[in-house]
Amino acid sequence: MKHLNSKTFFTCLLSFILVISCLSLVACGDNSNSSQSPKSENSSSQKQEIPKSENSSKKASPSEESKSIGSITKTKVTKIYDGDTFYVDAYKMRIRIIGVDCPEAGTSAGETATAYTKSIIPPGTTVWLETDVSDVDMYDRPLRYVWLSEPPSNVTKSDVEKSTLQGRLLTSGNAKAKTYRPDVKYADWFSQL
Repeated sequence: MKHLNSKTFFTCLLSFILVISCLSLVACGDNSNSSQSPKSENSSSQKQEIPKSENSSKKASPSEESKSIGSITKTKVTKIYDGDTFYVDAYKMRIRIIGVDCPEAGTSAGETATAYTKSIIPPGTTVWLETDVSDVDMYDRPLRYVWLSEPPSNVTKSDVEKSTLQGRLLTSGNAKAKTYRPDVKYADWFSQL
């Protein structure tokens, strides 16, 4: 058996550590360019699939009287809290909409955003809530995209602009696009509105 001198031993050890480190970085890499995030496009007709699989590990589950279809929950608005949070009958807590940020309540712009949201989804309005990667935010509020009509199976930028609360808030100037990873399904489109 041949003995290794200390220089050779340390060279082999360093090489081994470097290989393991590289493999760890590759395995834990950023997957933010997943197929769920819309890519930049030249046309507003680019299609986006809505997942229809059931996720049984949800923390914020809808009540039994609401109709859940995969990652879409049909429900009714019960109360507007501010421009980007509101209550629905499917959950016993406030919903926080994904991808936008409205001015804070108590400010003139915040009151305008709240009034605009109330005009779009007054109590009693049916909405469709769509999940993304995160179920809840740091305050345990369900995070959802808010559709004003049943979302199509192939979503376009135009659909997001005209048929989501987020799109309407952005195009009216009552909100700014705000991305919090990993919830980026429509982030590229929101930033273009």
